[in-house]
Amino acid sequence: MNKTINEYNDLFHHCVRVLNEYNDTKSEKIFLEEYFQLNKVLDQSFVSIVLTDCIRHSALLKIIIDVFYKTDDIHLRKSDENIYKVIIYITFFQLDSVGLPFFRGFIDSIKSQQIYQLLQFLLNETHLLTIKTECMKLYEEEYINEKLIRVIHRYLPDLRELSKKIKERPLSSEPIKFKPFNLTIPKPRTTSISKDTIKKEDCRLKSQEQIKLKKLPENKPNHRRAISAIEKSSQTHFRAKPLPNFQTNKIPVKSNLATVLKENQLYKKQEDDIHRRLDYLEAGGKDAHEFLQWQQTMQQQDYEQKLNTIERKKLEGKISYEEAILAKQRLTNENRQLANELKRQTRETIEFHVKEKLKEEQKMKQLIEEIINGRDNTKLAQQKLQQYKTDFVKQYKEDTKQLMKQTLEEAEIEMRQRMELIQQIRAIESIPIDRSKPVDLTSVVGHGVHDEMSMNELRERLELIKLEREKERESRRDQIIKDKQIKEKLLTNTVQSINKHRNGLTTQTIVKKQRNTSAPPLIHKNNSEI
Repeated sequence: MNKTINEYNDLFHHCVRVLNEYNDTKSEKIFLEEYFQLNKVLDQSFVSIVLTDCIRHSALLKIIIDVFYKTDDIHLRKSDENIYKVIIYITFFQLDSVGLPFFRGFIDSIKSQQIYQLLQFLLNETHLLTIKTECMKLYEEEYINEKLIRVIHRYLPDLRELSKKIKERPLSSEPIKFKPFNLTIPKPRTTSISKDTIKKEDCRLKSQEQIKLKKLPENKPNHRRAISAIEKSSQTHFRAKPLPNFQTNKIPVKSNLATVLKENQLYKKQEDDIHRRLDYLEAGGKDAHEFLQWQQTMQQQDYEQKLNTIERKKLEGKISYEEAILAKQRLTNENRQLANELKRQTRETIEFHVKEKLKEEQKMKQLIEEIINGRDNTKLAQQKLQQYKTDFVKQYKEDTKQLMKQTLEEAEIEMRQRMELIQQIRAIESIPIDRSKPVDLTSVVGHGVHDEMSMNELRERLELIKLEREKERESRRDQIIKDKQIKEKLLTNTVQSINKHRNGLTTQTIVKKQRNTSAPPLIHKNNSEI
């Protein structure tokens, strides 16, 4: 978030202004839309987050602001409360996300004396302890330590250094003096008198003159002529000039060859642009206006979605806060009911023991009466009676003590179990819920297709298809080997038959040669005769 000083100042001004102008008569979304329409805000999302979070954490921020103003050495105006509220909110809730440069930019937008007192207040351990004590009346200690104490301790060196620099900064500086521009002073315009004004003035003068004439005697004609002359002169003085007739002043402009050619070229260029535009649209081009309108619509939808997200977060915060209050009230009611139940059980136990005691006393009276009536072995009877009383009292005390101890232990065990159950519920609520749906490879998606199957069934079928293809490949390989063997055998047989035929031919030739060499001479003779 690298911004200039003016941008930081403008953004801080808008954050404070929305807090000053917002009221409960409108929703936050409608108020922000109207504000952004009337004012130009560069970072609208940040201003929206500041407004919604300040409203969401209004109770916590109010406690800190009240403690700040009640401090003895703080003498600042109450009307600047929202300025300090924005700085306190950014310090405790946004400093981790926006960073120190952004925070310094906001600090530079405030007067040195004001921000110095605020930083000294936040860096004081005594004030932090007071804030923690006041906030624990509404919030839990863990939440206060996480949101307030941790942030201050983490950024303590940087905040101290920033406070030191602000202290060294001069409290007041001379305002910048701007020199006026050396512009030509325009001449004052002459005011024209309208016709209505002239008519009203004429009527007024006529009425005044008529009144004067009525008051004058009839024998003064010269005086009347003077008045009529004055009236005529006043009418000629205030009469306005008529407007020129522009219709009759139209003079035709003679066009030469150059102007005609230029005008023709201009019209031709316009027609070419129109034809080019139509060709572009016919070829499938789109108008830029539609794209800009679509872009504006999408930006509006994104902005509305962002505002809806902010509104949803605000509602979730309110719901969680109300649920925490209800849980606390429910726990208080349960504790009250448990205490009432313990009191009732204790009261019933005491009543039971009182009844038992009365029964024992009645038995004791009967025993005494029997002893008195018997008059025999009085001393032994008295000892037995005394021993019986002692044993009864001792047994009664032990039973009462044991019963009270047992009741308290049971109540303590039940209370401990309730606290453990509450801690488990809170731990479960703090654990993020995994909302991702587990993938069941054995289930069918349910699109309604005839050949629909689960992932496992699909994998099994693929494996079967692979096995069938492997078997086909093996059988094809075996068939190729068999065909090759048959061809080799056929070739071998063919070669053998060829060799056999060759051997038979050679034997025949040899036999013929032998026959020719062993024949009688007659044959040669006959041959020669032939």
